Amino acid sequence: MSDISAIFGSDHWYKGIVASGVALALPAISFHERDFALFAVGMVLFGLGEWINHPHRIDIYPEAGAELHKRSRLNSPVGLGLAVLGGLIQLLELFRLLF
Repeated sequence: MSDISAIFGSDHWYKGIVASGVALALPAISFHERDFALFAVGMVLFGLGEWINHPHRIDIYPEAGAELHKRSRLNSPVGLGLAVLGGLIQLLELFRLLF
């Protein structure tokens, strides 16, 4: 059995958001639940935006003979746009579902 934390570690939380959104969207679409499907699409868009905003970078330190792999936040217009759009869709659909 694979270790789920190796796939969705604490520094890769946005991948879990994307996977959860897809897992919610598929049954919502098949049962014609429009509001749940749109909420799930918002989750996917938000997760993709955050994924874009956390690129894999490698810092090389030749004097130490080392490489540092990291995924710190580096905002991009596309990533921010997807994250904001996804968040707004989620808020709108949550409001529709509750009221």
